[in-house]
Amino acid sequence: MTEQTPLRLEHIYKFYPGVTALEDVDFAVEAGEVRALLGKNGAGKSTLIRLACGLERPDKGSITIHGKPVEFKNPADARAFGIEIVSQELNLVPWLDVAENISLGRYPKRFGRIDYKAMRRAAIESLARLDVEIDPSLPLSRLSPAQQQLVEIAKALSKQPSVLLLDEPTSSLPLTEVSALLTTVKRIASQGVAIIYVSHRLSEIAEVAHSVTVLRNGKLVSTAPLSELTEQMIVNQMVGGAVEHSEIEPREFATAPVVLHVDDLTIKQRIEHVSFDLHQGEVLGLAGLLGTGRSEILRTIAGFEPVEHGRITLGNAGDHRANVRYMIARGVALTPENRRDEGIIPRLGVHENLALGRWNELTRRGLISWRSVRTVAGDFVQKLSIKTPELDTPVMNLSGGNQQKVVIGRWLGVAERVLLLDEPTRGVDVEAKSQIYEIIRATSKRGVAIIVVTSELEELLWCCDSIIFLHKGQASQKYRRADLNAETLNSLVNGGDKGVE
Repeated sequence: MTEQTPLRLEHIYKFYPGVTALEDVDFAVEAGEVRALLGKNGAGKSTLIRLACGLERPDKGSITIHGKPVEFKNPADARAFGIEIVSQELNLVPWLDVAENISLGRYPKRFGRIDYKAMRRAAIESLARLDVEIDPSLPLSRLSPAQQQLVEIAKALSKQPSVLLLDEPTSSLPLTEVSALLTTVKRIASQGVAIIYVSHRLSEIAEVAHSVTVLRNGKLVSTAPLSELTEQMIVNQMVGGAVEHSEIEPREFATAPVVLHVDDLTIKQRIEHVSFDLHQGEVLGLAGLLGTGRSEILRTIAGFEPVEHGRITLGNAGDHRANVRYMIARGVALTPENRRDEGIIPRLGVHENLALGRWNELTRRGLISWRSVRTVAGDFVQKLSIKTPELDTPVMNLSGGNQQKVVIGRWLGVAERVLLLDEPTRGVDVEAKSQIYEIIRATSKRGVAIIVVTSELEELLWCCDSIIFLHKGQASQKYRRADLNAETLNSLVNGGDKGVE
C-alpha cells in the first residue's frame, strides 16, 4: 500500500451490546481496483461499509485517505474525502425526473434559483460516464429497476468520488439486466475509481472483481487476487467449510389433495388466463423475468389484491376472498419481496417481529404472554440460525440476511396450508440459502404447499418439485423439476421449450 491508496482501514474494532462486529480487521483498496467484500450474513461486511462511509465510527483502529489519517463524524465527512455509497435499497424519489434525482440535495443554482439547464448538463455528463442512454427529463417511476440502479450510481459519480461502495447492487435486478450493470462497474473502475463490491452472487464476483476480501465472524479471513481463488475456495473461507445441497428426491403429487386451485386468473393486463393446481406438500416454482406478474399472482392469492377475473379456491374451504386476515386465518401467508418496506417493523425486537401474525395463540385472557413470545422466537432463531445479540434486539440492527430470516420465520409459524415465498433468499449468503432450501423442503414434508418466486433460476432446482414459467402474460404447463436443468430453465423462462420432453 502507498500514500496513493484512496482508502485504508487498519486494526479496526467495532463493538455492539453483546457482540463484537469487527475484530482487528485490515482493509485497503487501490485506485481502479474492484474489491469484492464477501462473507456470511453477520460476518461484518455491512459494519465495515458503514465505517468506511461515515455512518458509524470505529471503537478502535484508524482510517486513512491517500495516506492521511481521517475521522468521519458523519457521512458528509466521508463524502468530502471522496467516498460515496450506493446502498442495496435505492435512495431516489420516484416522482422526480432523472436529472433531479442525480442532483438530489445539491441542485445547481443561478441568481438564487435552481439552474435546470446546469442540472440537465450534470445528469448527461454523469450518465455518459456509464455509457448509458437515459433521458434526464424522464420521471424516475418510468424507468426499469436496472435503469433506476444506474441513476443511483450516476448520482454517486456526479460527486466525483475516488472510492465507490456498491452494496448488493444487483439484488433487485433480473438476471437479464445484471450483465449490463457489471459492465458499467468495470467501466467505472477503468476510470480510476476504487470500487468495493458487496454481493452474495459469486458468479458476479468472478466476472467483475480483481481481488477478494473475506470476513467471517467479524474477523479477516483473507485478501487475495481473484485469479488465485476458485468459487469453492471462497465459499469454504466464508463458512469455514464446504456447503452442499441435499439431493431432492422426485415426488409425485397426482393423487395428493389439491389445496389451492387457480382458474383462468387475469391480473392488471399483466397476467392472462393463468390456471394451475397446487397439491398438499408440493413446492411449486413460478419462474419468469421481472415484470411477468410473478409477485402479483402471490399477492392476489394472499388476499392483498382482488381477483379481477377468474377464480381462486382453497381446497374445500370455498372461494378466495381479497382479504389478508381471511387468508391468514385459513393458513395462507406471504413473505413479501420488499423486506424493508413490507417485511419488517424495524424498531420492534426480533422476538416481536417473529410473533407478528400469531398473537391469538400467544395471548392469555387477552394479555400477551411474553414468555410464550420469547419461547416461540427462540425456537425460530435457533432453527433459522438467526444471528442476533438478544431476542429483543431491534430487527433494524440485524444484517439484511438475518432480517430476511426473521420475515420467513414469522410466516412459517402461520402458514399451515399454503406458504407463498417471494424472493426468499434475496440478500442471503450461500450457507443461509442452503438452510432456507432445507426449511422449505422440511415444511413441505409437513404437508404445507409452497409457491416460490425467485430471480435466481438455478435456485428452483434446489427446492422445487415442479415449475411453471410465465412469459408475456401466459403461463406454461407445469414441468417436473426432475425433467429440467440450468439450460432448459433459461430457455423456458424466455418463452422457449428447448430440450424439454
